Amino acid sequence: MEDKARPVPRSPADWLSWHNGSRSRSLSFLLGVPFRVYANRRAGFWRHFLGTFWTIREVLRSRPSTVLLQNSFMLLLAVSAYKRWAGKDVVVVADCHNKSLKRRVRGPLGSLFFSIKKWSFDQADIVIVSNHAMLEPARELSDRVLVLRDPLPVDFIAKALDGALGELACTPAEFTPPRPYVLFSCSFGQDEPVESILLAAVELSRGKHAAVITGDASRVSVPEPVRRAQRVFMPGYVSDASYRALLKQASAVVALTEDQDCLMCAAYEALAARRPLVVSDTLVLRVCFSDSATYTSNQPRSIVSAVNQALSAANGRSLEDARAQFELAFGHEFERLLTRLSDLGARGIAPRPGSATGIN
Repeated sequence: MEDKARPVPRSPADWLSWHNGSRSRSLSFLLGVPFRVYANRRAGFWRHFLGTFWTIREVLRSRPSTVLLQNSFMLLLAVSAYKRWAGKDVVVVADCHNKSLKRRVRGPLGSLFFSIKKWSFDQADIVIVSNHAMLEPARELSDRVLVLRDPLPVDFIAKALDGALGELACTPAEFTPPRPYVLFSCSFGQDEPVESILLAAVELSRGKHAAVITGDASRVSVPEPVRRAQRVFMPGYVSDASYRALLKQASAVVALTEDQDCLMCAAYEALAARRPLVVSDTLVLRVCFSDSATYTSNQPRSIVSAVNQALSAANGRSLEDARAQFELAFGHEFERLLTRLSDLGARGIAPRPGSATGIN
């Protein structure tokens, strides 16, 4: 006996996320898909509980034919249930960040958690990862995996805004350091070499450039030499508009990590803003950024040396070439995604002009 026909989806496509992240905003913009985000709570039980109900409400309200999402366990589970309810014509695309992809539960509930997670991934028609290092853990969950590096963030590309992202328009910055300066984009997270960053900033500040370190440093002990350094500025978290202004005016941008699989947002932002970029020397970062960045070990002297190297080599042509090289690589990967979506008959995908080679 055949199943009763389900209601025909009414909305062509939606991008759903529980994080207001630059990657999701940019990819949804390039694909021409509305971006809907639940970001009322950052963590904890209530985030998952209320976020799940938000997701159910969104898909039942719009009944999208194509659902793209930034993967969270309960978000993908809810969308997977919607697909089973709405019918096989619904296309689901799960964009997976490293932590959500690798997350496991230990103890007696571990096998149940993985079984549910595997079922959810089985419903996804495409699973996207940001780099080749994530292919192996992704293929434990799906055989439909594509690699797509982060696009250059539309927040930093003036022509891409064109009124579509009006809320992101720059406003006067609340913090304006003396120029020239080097910007260390930090979150003071566990993956960052915080001590090395602080010591390198002090050393750099003794030369021509001041150093600006963004992020909330309240959870770390800042050494006295850093506190005393008159040309090391630690403004804490700043508004999005102020951060964009800081990055665009920096002589160089430094984004460091000790995570071998991490691709930092600040690295993409620096390329988009045509700023010299220094990143940690990991295989994943070298594959992604190639000659578009200068690489360093996470030791203070090496960081200072890499910054000086990036500053001395920087010129308008080299910065344009670095960005163009990255955009070309992104374009090849983006075209593969568009081809796969077309093969699946995904509706509601309307790529922006120039999206396959970056937005100029």
